[in-house]
Amino acid sequence: MGTTEVLPLMCCLMLGPAGKAFAAGNLLQNGDFERALEGWQTTEPPGGTVDVVPGPRGQCARLSSSDRSGSTYVIQPIDPERIKGKRLRLDAWMKAEDVVIGAYPYSQAKATLVWNDGQADHDLEIDFLYTFDWRRISAVWTIGENCTKATFYLGMHTTTGTVWFDDVVLSTPELQSEKPIAERVDERVYDDGVFLRVDGRDFMEVQLRPSHGPTAFESTPTEASRKFVVFRSDNPSAIYPGTVPSRKEVIDSLDVLAAPDQYEPVTFAVFALQPLSKVTVTPGPLVGPGGATIPETAFDARMGRYVIQRVGYTGADYCVVPKLLVCNAETAVAPERPQLYWLTLHVPPDAPAGNYRGTIRVEADGAPMALPLSLRVLPLRLGRSKPWMLFFYNNDPADAELYFRDMREHGMTSVILAQVMAPLRREGDRAVVDFTTSDAFVEAYRKVGFTDPLVYNPFHDRLATILLDRFGLADPFPTVVNYGETIRVFKEGEYPASLHETYRQVVRDIYRHAEKAQWPPTLFYPVDEPNDPGDWRMAAARLEYRLTREAVPTARTFCTVYSIPIMERLDPWLDVRACHVVVPAADEKAHQACEDYLRRAGGEIWGIEWPAMWDDFWRAREVAGFVPAKAGVTAMTAWTYYNPAPFTDEYDDLRGEFKHCLLSYRDGDGQLIPTVTWEGIRAGATDWRYLATLEEAIAKATGAERERGLRVLREVIAEVPWRSELKPEWGNGRAAELRARMAEQIVRLQGTR
Repeated sequence: MGTTEVLPLMCCLMLGPAGKAFAAGNLLQNGDFERALEGWQTTEPPGGTVDVVPGPRGQCARLSSSDRSGSTYVIQPIDPERIKGKRLRLDAWMKAEDVVIGAYPYSQAKATLVWNDGQADHDLEIDFLYTFDWRRISAVWTIGENCTKATFYLGMHTTTGTVWFDDVVLSTPELQSEKPIAERVDERVYDDGVFLRVDGRDFMEVQLRPSHGPTAFESTPTEASRKFVVFRSDNPSAIYPGTVPSRKEVIDSLDVLAAPDQYEPVTFAVFALQPLSKVTVTPGPLVGPGGATIPETAFDARMGRYVIQRVGYTGADYCVVPKLLVCNAETAVAPERPQLYWLTLHVPPDAPAGNYRGTIRVEADGAPMALPLSLRVLPLRLGRSKPWMLFFYNNDPADAELYFRDMREHGMTSVILAQVMAPLRREGDRAVVDFTTSDAFVEAYRKVGFTDPLVYNPFHDRLATILLDRFGLADPFPTVVNYGETIRVFKEGEYPASLHETYRQVVRDIYRHAEKAQWPPTLFYPVDEPNDPGDWRMAAARLEYRLTREAVPTARTFCTVYSIPIMERLDPWLDVRACHVVVPAADEKAHQACEDYLRRAGGEIWGIEWPAMWDDFWRAREVAGFVPAKAGVTAMTAWTYYNPAPFTDEYDDLRGEFKHCLLSYRDGDGQLIPTVTWEGIRAGATDWRYLATLEEAIAKATGAERERGLRVLREVIAEVPWRSELKPEWGNGRAAELRARMAEQIVRLQGTR
C-alpha cells in the first residue's frame, strides 16, 4: 500500500531558477515545472484536471479529481538504457488535500514507475492518502537488467482529491561499496545512504517511531532500582525499535472485560532502563466469585518478535515491527527495543459471571513485579458472530483442519475456498470435475464446526478458459498472464456457443455433487475482480455468471466487485457482491448510494479488506468490526494468502517480488505463529459479535427497554466516524469504550444484571 514516510534528501543538490533545488543527472525533464508542462504528458478523465500553479518554491503541478472512475496523471517516458540494472531514487515535494481510498484498495494518490521486461509490466510505486502540507517524499526502486521500456507517473489513481508536486527528481545514485551480511543479502553504501540488497533488489529502511516526544525516560527511584517499567500503547503493534513510553502509558495493573467463551488479549510491553539479560512473564490463575478459578492454562502466552517487513505490496522500503507473536519464553531486553507481551485469555464457556483477580508476574534479572489483573466476566452470552470469512488460497487439504480451527478461534464463521484448483477432464462431450480435494476441504470445514454458507471457487477464475483448452478451441484466442499463468481470453460475444451447454453442465454437476455430499449451502464464485469494464475479466464474468444462473436458477453467486457501476453490469446474475468496506463507510452519501442500489437490485453487499498487507493491530481491528457495522454490510471478508509458511530468516519478507501477506506463520515444529494483524481481526470480529448480540437482544425486547436499546445501538454506530482512517482520535481505547457500552445494554436487555 505504500508509505508516506518523510525521508531526508541526501543526494547532491544544485540550485536552479528561483532558488529551486534539483539533483544533477535528473532523468526527468522539467521536474520543477518552471516550463509549465513541457516534457510531460497528461491524462484528464471526466472530473480530472491538471494545471501548473504558483507554489512556495515557484511553479508546481496541481492535479485534482472529483470522479474516481478514471485516473488523472502527469506522465513522462524514461530512457530504459539509463536505468536498466540500476537503483533509482525519487525525491520530490508534495502536498495533498482530501485524498481518500477510491474504487480499489490501491486507488490513492501515487508516484509510480512502470518498467517492462519485454513480456510484462512491473509497477513500482508509493501511495498517499488524506490531507498534509508540503513535505519531502522519497522512494528507492530497483530496475531489472532486462528493462526495455519505462514510464513515470504522478497523480490520482481512480480516487478523488487534490495533490501538488514540485521539484521532482529521479536519479541513479552511485554505488560506493558493498559487503555480504547474509545469504543473498548485501549491505550497499551509495552516495545517498546505506541500503539492503536482497536477491537483487535494493531496500531502504524507514523509521516508524514518532519523531517527537521524549528521547529518554525519566524513571522514579522504584523503577530505576527495578531496571524496567511496564507500559501499554493504545495500538499494541506500534511498539517499534526506539520507542520510549510516555509517563501516562506506564501501568501497574490491568483490567479486562469479557464474556464467557470469549478470546480477549491482555497486552503490555517491558521497557528496559538498563540492558536486561533475563526477562520472564508468567500469568497466574484468576480467582472469582465463590472460589471459581480460571487456570493459568487459559492464557495463550506469547511475545512479540521484531522482524523486517516490506512496506507496501511491491514497495522497496522496509521497517522493523513486532509482527510475529511467538511462544512466551525467557528473553533479553535492550533499552532500545521494548518487548511486547501478548497473553490471549480464553474465558471458559462455563465461567460464572463476576469479578476475578489474579497476578501476572514480570521478573527481570531477579527483580520481580507483580502486575495485578482484574477480569470482569459478564453475565451474558454472546450470540453468533456476523458472517466473517477469509479467502483461503491452498489446493492441498492436508492441514486444512488445523487452519480452519485457527480461523474459527479467531472469529471466522466460514471460508472462501478461493483456489481449490479442482481437476477438470474431458470425457467425450462432457467435462468431468474431480471433487476429491474439494470434499476433503469440506470435511475439515465440518470437523471444526463451521456451518455457514461456503464460497466456492474451484478453478481460480479459469472454468471458461479451461474448457477452451480441454475441447481444443483455444488457439484463436489471445493469451494473458493471470497470476503467473498464461491463459486464453476472449471478448464479449466471442466465446464458442458450442461450449455454453458444457459450462452449464459443469455448474449443474457442482450443485448436484454438493447436495449429494451434503455440503453446506454453497455460493459459486467463478470470476474474481471484474472491475475494469474493458478488461477480459468483465467479458468472462458476464458470460460465466449468466451461464451459472441459466444452469441452476436457484444457485447463489458471489463476486468481488468494488463499485456500483460494475455491480450493475452483473446485476441479473449476482446475489452477493464483495465491495471494499471503506466505500459504504466513507460518508453518508456513499452509504446511501449503496442502500439505494440494494433496494433496486436485491441481494447483499459484503465488505472486503486487505489487512494482511498492513502489520497493524488497530487498522485490522477497526475494519474487522466497527467499520463493517458503520458500512451496513451483512458480512465481512478479507484477502490473504492464508496457507501459513515457515518464517525462514530475518529477510524473509524482502525475498520475492511481493510482500508476504500472511496472517499466520509456522514454527520449526509446525505450530502456528499468529501475527498482530491476525489478532486485530479477532478483536474486530469480537466487536461485531457484541453488536450482533445487542441487535438480537433488542429484537426480543419490548416497550421502553427496546427503545432504550435502539437508542444505544444508534449512538454506538454514530460514534464510529465516517472515513475513520482520517480520525487519529479513533482508536483502541474508544473502541473498548463502545464495546463496554454495548455489553452494559446487552446485560440489561437480557435481564441478567
